[in-house]
Amino acid sequence: MNKFLHLLAALLVAASASVASAKTIHIPENKPVVTLDIPNAWEPEFTDHGVGAESPDEVVTIFFEVAKSEKQMNKLIDDSFSWLTEEHNLKINPNTKVESNVTVGGTQANKIEFNAQSKKYGPAKVGFIFAPVGERVLVITYWATASEFTAKHQAVLNQIYDS
Repeated sequence: MNKFLHLLAALLVAASASVASAKTIHIPENKPVVTLDIPNAWEPEFTDHGVGAESPDEVVTIFFEVAKSEKQMNKLIDDSFSWLTEEHNLKINPNTKVESNVTVGGTQANKIEFNAQSKKYGPAKVGFIFAPVGERVLVITYWATASEFTAKHQAVLNQIYDS
């Protein structure tokens, strides 16, 4: 298991009390193919294709979106890159791309992660996880401020992934 998942697991263990006050999210809302438990403190908010949440200390931002096709998945990725680079001024280093396999909710998934730099927050990690869900794909997009990404955040993320 890679460092990201280890940190994610530790965060979930540390945050087990906060999961008691979690909101169950259905994606899409009307005919769910994915259900997640996101702590209320992360203030989950619905997007056009799923839900986004942010850690209370603003160290981790994560989106869970369902794509119906490869074209829609690519659009979600393009939109995420634009949002990160244009709205948050992240400089994503394409030369640091690392691909790996992870498990999300008991399902094998592919992960792509990059190092990034923010003027406001410093070093960061940006990643995408692609988990098949029937004929659709759960696209998880995250931005974690590397210098602040601690074990407590990893445990909460693991709990969300496993929910």
